[in-house]
Amino acid sequence: LLNEGDYSLRQGTGKYLPADIDPDLCTHVIYGFAVLDGDQMIIKPHDTWADFDNKFYEKVTALKKRGVKVSLAIGGWNDSAGGKYSKLVNSAQNRQRFTEHVLNFLLEHNFDGLDLDWEYPKCWQVNCNMGPESDKEAFAAWVRELHAAFQPHGLLLSAAVSPSKTVIDAGYDVPVMSELLDWIAVMAYDYHGQWDKRTGHVAPMYAHPEDDDVTFNTNFTIHYWASQ
Repeated sequence: LLNEGDYSLRQGTGKYLPADIDPDLCTHVIYGFAVLDGDQMIIKPHDTWADFDNKFYEKVTALKKRGVKVSLAIGGWNDSAGGKYSKLVNSAQNRQRFTEHVLNFLLEHNFDGLDLDWEYPKCWQVNCNMGPESDKEAFAAWVRELHAAFQPHGLLLSAAVSPSKTVIDAGYDVPVMSELLDWIAVMAYDYHGQWDKRTGHVAPMYAHPEDDDVTFNTNFTIHYWASQ
Protein backbone atom coordinates (compact mmCIF):
# COMPACT_ATOMS: atom_id res chain seq x y z
CA LEU A 1 0.00 0.00 0.00
CA LEU A 2 1.53 3.30 -1.09
CA ASN A 3 0.81 6.50 0.81
CA GLU A 4 2.48 8.72 -1.81
CA GLY A 5 -0.04 11.24 -3.09
CA ASP A 6 -2.10 9.92 -6.00
CA TYR A 7 -1.26 6.30 -5.24
CA SER A 8 -3.37 6.28 -2.08
CA LEU A 9 -5.84 9.03 -2.91
CA ARG A 10 -7.02 8.29 -6.44
CA GLN A 11 -10.59 9.33 -7.03
CA GLY A 12 -13.52 7.47 -8.56
CA THR A 13 -13.14 3.78 -9.35
CA GLY A 14 -9.38 4.00 -8.79
CA LYS A 15 -9.69 5.04 -5.17
CA TYR A 16 -8.12 2.46 -2.87
CA LEU A 17 -7.95 2.83 0.89
CA PRO A 18 -6.90 0.54 3.76
CA ALA A 19 -10.50 -0.65 4.13
CA ASP A 20 -10.32 -2.01 0.57
CA ILE A 21 -7.55 -4.49 1.38
CA ASP A 22 -8.83 -8.07 1.41
CA PRO A 23 -6.79 -9.81 4.14
CA ASP A 24 -7.80 -13.21 2.79
CA LEU A 25 -5.65 -12.53 -0.29
CA CYS A 26 -2.47 -11.69 1.62
CA THR A 27 -0.05 -13.15 4.11
CA HIS A 28 1.97 -9.92 4.26
CA VAL A 29 1.30 -6.26 3.53
CA ILE A 30 4.07 -3.69 3.14
CA TYR A 31 3.15 -0.08 3.89
CA GLY A 32 5.18 2.37 1.81
CA PHE A 33 6.71 4.62 2.49
CA ALA A 34 8.42 6.04 5.49
CA VAL A 35 11.50 8.12 4.71
CA LEU A 36 14.93 8.88 6.13
CA ASP A 37 15.54 12.14 7.96
CA GLY A 38 18.86 13.08 6.39
CA ASP A 39 19.85 15.35 9.26
CA GLN A 40 18.93 13.18 12.22
CA MET A 41 19.57 9.85 10.45
CA ILE A 42 16.31 8.38 11.74
CA ILE A 43 13.13 7.08 10.15
CA LYS A 44 10.19 9.46 9.90
CA PRO A 45 6.70 9.40 8.36
CA HIS A 46 6.45 10.43 4.73
CA ASP A 47 2.97 11.93 4.99
CA THR A 48 1.71 12.69 8.49
CA TRP A 49 -1.69 13.67 7.07
CA ALA A 50 -2.23 10.15 5.73
CA ASP A 51 -0.17 8.22 8.26
CA PHE A 52 -1.45 9.86 11.44
CA ASP A 53 -4.30 12.31 10.78
CA ASN A 54 -6.18 9.78 8.64
CA LYS A 55 -4.83 6.90 10.73
CA PHE A 56 -3.47 4.88 7.80
CA TYR A 57 -0.81 3.34 10.06
CA GLU A 58 -3.49 2.28 12.51
CA LYS A 59 -5.92 1.08 9.85
CA VAL A 60 -3.36 -1.01 7.98
CA THR A 61 -1.79 -2.58 11.07
CA ALA A 62 -5.32 -3.53 12.16
CA LEU A 63 -5.04 -6.24 9.49
CA LYS A 64 -2.83 -8.09 11.95
CA LYS A 65 -6.02 -9.15 13.73
CA ARG A 66 -6.82 -11.16 10.59
CA GLY A 67 -3.47 -12.94 10.65
CA VAL A 68 -1.65 -10.67 8.19
CA LYS A 69 1.91 -9.50 8.88
CA VAL A 70 2.37 -5.77 8.24
CA SER A 71 5.81 -4.28 7.56
CA LEU A 72 6.81 -0.67 7.01
CA ALA A 73 8.97 0.18 3.99
CA ILE A 74 11.57 2.93 4.11
CA GLY A 75 12.88 4.62 0.99
CA GLY A 76 11.43 4.39 -2.48
CA TRP A 77 12.66 6.08 -5.63
CA ASN A 78 12.12 9.69 -4.59
CA ASP A 79 13.62 9.30 -1.13
CA SER A 80 16.70 7.60 -2.59
CA ALA A 81 17.84 10.80 -4.34
CA GLY A 82 21.11 12.22 -3.06
CA GLY A 83 23.54 10.67 -0.65
CA LYS A 84 21.71 10.47 2.68
CA TYR A 85 21.38 6.68 2.71
CA SER A 86 25.05 6.35 1.85
CA LYS A 87 25.87 8.72 4.70
CA LEU A 88 23.77 6.57 7.00
CA VAL A 89 25.22 3.18 6.18
CA ASN A 90 28.86 4.26 5.93
CA SER A 91 28.90 5.49 9.54
CA ALA A 92 28.75 2.98 12.40
CA GLN A 93 27.45 5.74 14.66
CA ASN A 94 24.68 6.66 12.23
CA ARG A 95 23.70 3.01 11.78
CA GLN A 96 23.47 2.53 15.53
CA ARG A 97 21.36 5.66 15.93
CA PHE A 98 19.03 4.58 13.14
CA THR A 99 18.69 1.04 14.44
CA GLU A 100 17.84 2.09 17.98
CA HIS A 101 15.26 4.60 16.78
CA VAL A 102 13.63 2.42 14.10
CA LEU A 103 13.18 -0.45 16.55
CA ASN A 104 11.20 1.80 18.87
CA PHE A 105 9.31 3.34 15.93
CA LEU A 106 8.16 -0.04 14.62
CA LEU A 107 7.07 -1.27 18.02
CA GLU A 108 5.31 1.99 18.86
CA HIS A 109 3.27 1.90 15.65
CA ASN A 110 2.55 -1.84 15.78
CA PHE A 111 4.45 -2.91 12.65
CA ASP A 112 5.80 -6.44 12.25
CA GLY A 113 8.97 -5.47 10.44
CA LEU A 114 10.94 -3.19 8.13
CA ASP A 115 11.40 -3.33 4.37
CA LEU A 116 14.54 -1.64 3.02
CA ASP A 117 13.98 0.14 -0.29
CA TRP A 118 17.11 2.20 -0.86
CA GLU A 119 17.47 2.60 -4.63
CA TYR A 120 20.36 1.74 -4.70
CA PRO A 121 23.60 1.14 -2.79
CA LYS A 122 26.50 2.49 -4.89
CA CYS A 123 24.14 3.13 -7.82
CA TRP A 124 22.08 6.03 -6.52
CA GLN A 125 18.89 6.07 -8.59
CA VAL A 126 20.62 3.65 -10.99
CA ASN A 127 23.69 5.88 -11.55
CA CYS A 128 26.61 3.70 -10.48
CA ASN A 129 29.03 6.61 -10.76
CA MET A 130 27.31 8.47 -7.92
CA GLY A 131 28.03 6.39 -4.83
CA PRO A 132 31.24 5.14 -3.22
CA GLU A 133 32.25 1.49 -3.56
CA SER A 134 32.01 1.25 0.23
CA ASP A 135 28.20 1.35 -0.06
CA LYS A 136 28.12 -2.38 -0.82
CA GLU A 137 29.74 -3.55 2.39
CA ALA A 138 28.16 -0.74 4.40
CA PHE A 139 24.69 -1.82 3.26
CA ALA A 140 25.52 -5.38 4.31
CA ALA A 141 26.64 -4.08 7.72
CA TRP A 142 23.33 -2.22 8.05
CA VAL A 143 21.45 -5.44 7.31
CA ARG A 144 23.53 -7.36 9.87
CA GLU A 145 22.90 -4.82 12.62
CA LEU A 146 19.19 -4.48 11.93
CA HIS A 147 18.84 -8.26 11.89
CA ALA A 148 20.60 -8.57 15.24
CA ALA A 149 18.42 -5.86 16.80
CA PHE A 150 15.17 -7.25 15.38
CA GLN A 151 15.65 -10.91 16.28
CA PRO A 152 14.85 -10.63 20.02
CA HIS A 153 11.57 -8.92 19.11
CA GLY A 154 10.58 -11.28 16.31
CA LEU A 155 10.50 -8.46 13.75
CA LEU A 156 10.78 -9.15 10.04
CA LEU A 157 13.50 -7.65 7.85
CA SER A 158 13.23 -7.60 4.06
CA ALA A 159 14.49 -5.60 1.10
CA ALA A 160 13.31 -4.47 -2.31
CA VAL A 161 16.20 -4.81 -4.75
CA SER A 162 17.25 -3.93 -8.27
CA PRO A 163 16.79 -6.27 -11.25
CA SER A 164 19.91 -4.87 -12.95
CA LYS A 165 23.03 -7.06 -13.06
CA THR A 166 25.17 -3.93 -12.94
CA VAL A 167 23.49 -2.72 -9.76
CA ILE A 168 23.48 -6.18 -8.17
CA ASP A 169 27.23 -6.56 -8.71
CA ALA A 170 28.04 -3.05 -7.50
CA GLY A 171 25.69 -2.68 -4.56
CA TYR A 172 24.68 -5.96 -2.96
CA ASP A 173 26.51 -8.56 -0.88
CA VAL A 174 24.01 -11.20 -1.90
CA PRO A 175 25.20 -14.03 0.42
CA VAL A 176 24.84 -11.79 3.48
CA MET A 177 21.44 -10.56 2.37
CA SER A 178 20.23 -14.08 1.57
CA GLU A 179 21.27 -15.31 4.99
CA LEU A 180 19.83 -12.49 7.08
CA LEU A 181 16.77 -11.14 5.29
CA ASP A 182 13.40 -12.85 5.65
CA TRP A 183 12.82 -12.28 1.95
CA ILE A 184 14.19 -10.34 -1.00
CA ALA A 185 11.66 -8.72 -3.35
CA VAL A 186 13.17 -8.21 -6.79
CA MET A 187 11.69 -5.20 -8.59
CA ALA A 188 11.28 -6.97 -11.93
CA TYR A 189 9.81 -4.00 -13.74
CA ASP A 190 10.92 -0.69 -15.25
CA TYR A 191 13.38 -2.53 -17.47
CA HIS A 192 12.36 -0.08 -20.17
CA GLY A 193 10.67 3.30 -20.19
CA GLN A 194 10.64 6.78 -21.65
CA TRP A 195 14.38 7.11 -20.96
CA ASP A 196 15.16 4.54 -23.68
CA LYS A 197 15.84 5.40 -27.31
CA ARG A 198 13.74 2.43 -28.41
CA THR A 199 10.53 1.04 -26.99
CA GLY A 200 10.66 -2.07 -24.86
CA HIS A 201 8.42 -4.03 -22.51
CA VAL A 202 8.31 -2.56 -19.01
CA ALA A 203 8.44 -6.03 -17.42
CA PRO A 204 9.57 -8.65 -19.96
CA MET A 205 9.61 -12.27 -18.85
CA TYR A 206 12.30 -13.28 -21.37
CA ALA A 207 14.82 -11.59 -23.64
CA HIS A 208 13.68 -10.42 -27.06
CA PRO A 209 15.91 -11.27 -30.05
CA GLU A 210 16.37 -7.56 -30.77
CA ASP A 211 17.15 -6.50 -27.18
CA ASP A 212 20.25 -4.36 -26.75
CA ASP A 213 20.85 -5.95 -23.33
CA VAL A 214 19.92 -9.62 -22.97
CA THR A 215 20.09 -9.34 -19.16
CA PHE A 216 17.15 -6.93 -18.99
CA ASN A 217 14.36 -9.43 -18.34
CA THR A 218 12.83 -11.25 -15.41
CA ASN A 219 14.17 -14.67 -16.37
CA PHE A 220 17.78 -13.50 -16.33
CA THR A 221 17.31 -11.37 -13.22
CA ILE A 222 15.83 -14.08 -11.00
CA HIS A 223 18.30 -16.72 -12.12
CA TYR A 224 21.18 -14.31 -11.55
CA TRP A 225 20.01 -13.44 -8.05
CA ALA A 226 19.60 -17.13 -7.25
CA SER A 227 23.09 -17.93 -8.56
CA GLN A 228 24.80 -15.49 -6.23
